[in-house]
Amino acid sequence: EKNLPDAVQYGMKMYNERSRIMSNAETTAMNRVTSAEMRANAALEKAKEEVSQRLADAENRAHDIIADAQERADNADESEIVRRAREEARIIKNDARVEANELRIKASQDAYKVLSAVEGEFQSLNTIRRRRAELGAESE
Repeated sequence: EKNLPDAVQYGMKMYNERSRIMSNAETTAMNRVTSAEMRANAALEKAKEEVSQRLADAENRAHDIIADAQERADNADESEIVRRAREEARIIKNDARVEANELRIKASQDAYKVLSAVEGEFQSLNTIRRRRAELGAESE
């Protein structure tokens, strides 16, 4: 190499330096990519663990709420249940009475209308009979 001109020696030196820099840059880049992948995997794993823990906590909380509700239902005062049932029965009976009275009133009104119409027909019939009788008396 010493026999080569200075410019060629300098070019070779620059080429070797460039190769070394490129190699270092590649190594650095690979190290950074590997490090980033490791951090990303660690973050993903941590997120999975956190989600699993939150899900387990939510399931436990839901289980506790259901167990509490069941316990309250099991310990409900029977007399309160009976009282509520009696109150509901009373309301149903009152509603039935009101509906029955309304139906009776409507039926009475409908019957009155029918009887009024029939009465009108009878009055017309009586008028016809009277007229016929009058005409019969005149023709004799």
